[in-house]
Amino acid sequence: MRKGLIKIMLATLAVSLTSYAAPALAATVTVQDLQTATKIGEPAANYAGVDEMTNAFLPGGTSSGFTNGWAQLTNGGSNQYGSASFKYQIDMTSSFNFKGGFKTSSGGNSIFGQAGDALGMILAPYDPSQMGNGTPNKYLGIGKNGTTGFSNAIFWGIDFYYNSDMGDSNIGTSLGVNSKQYASFRHTDSAGKLQTIGSNDQAQNVSLSRGGDDVGFAWAPVSVSSDGRQVVGNITITGYGKTWTQTVTVARNMGFSVFGSTGNETSTMSVNMKTFSVKYGTVQATFNGVAAKTTVDASDFKAPVFNPAQKPAVVGNTVTVVQSDADVDAASKTTKFDPNFVYVAPKVAG
Repeated sequence: MRKGLIKIMLATLAVSLTSYAAPALAATVTVQDLQTATKIGEPAANYAGVDEMTNAFLPGGTSSGFTNGWAQLTNGGSNQYGSASFKYQIDMTSSFNFKGGFKTSSGGNSIFGQAGDALGMILAPYDPSQMGNGTPNKYLGIGKNGTTGFSNAIFWGIDFYYNSDMGDSNIGTSLGVNSKQYASFRHTDSAGKLQTIGSNDQAQNVSLSRGGDDVGFAWAPVSVSSDGRQVVGNITITGYGKTWTQTVTVARNMGFSVFGSTGNETSTMSVNMKTFSVKYGTVQATFNGVAAKTTVDASDFKAPVFNPAQKPAVVGNTVTVVQSDADVDAASKTTKFDPNFVYVAPKVAG
């Protein structure tokens, strides 16, 4: 009989989940058993109120972060791009709803009504940590220009400035001057090229109020491809007393972001996060127990049995695994700690 051996268990995840530093949520920590947990992370959430909403969205680019619920995306400078991106990918096989407020310092509020470039929302098949990599100056924030921009992106928002070379609608012009604003859908292709606006994109003139305007983004899935990778659904946008609808095909998991982008004509653009009901994107993760390389005699190692061995795991989360409840306080001081994803490691005989 062997004695005096130290047995070390290493839990391994058989699928790569993207991790990034997210702010700790102000919530009670519930420690779950990793060995018997049926899922890694709660796949659905309803966010409301200043604290919940600001912790759910990551600032990117020139965004200054949140103050009293408002995030200043651009600050009056030229060629800026600022964003607030939901910190998890969204499961597009389920419906979701976002409500917020848009506000600008110019573009309808200025003497000539001029501003640049766009203020709106996008869906793109990107990790949330990459959703702040949009493009300033005439690309509506989404078209690729070098290393910035997005492929297969869907935009809805305000186009402040008419650029004929980018396929914009000319309803934003009057007597050759960019004196009006319109909101519409726009798209990029698989190469990230901004597509010319079409009638299905529904360009409609909008009037901006100085105190800001409420907007809503609602997604309703219609069908899922046989391989489960693509989803057809309907986007419905409400705001400025008008409605926009469009049927689109998207990847199963998508990133969501609110952003402001400027060109040479500048504006300070802000967003107020109000409510968000959503189901996170998940993958099936396989767990197994294996002996760590530092184990003295791997043949003496008793692997824990995970039940179930496959668990749906929220894409993009950072999982904290502790030896016992007593270790949670120390773990909570790390930069990637999220109280929604804390688990106790399995115990094995010996």
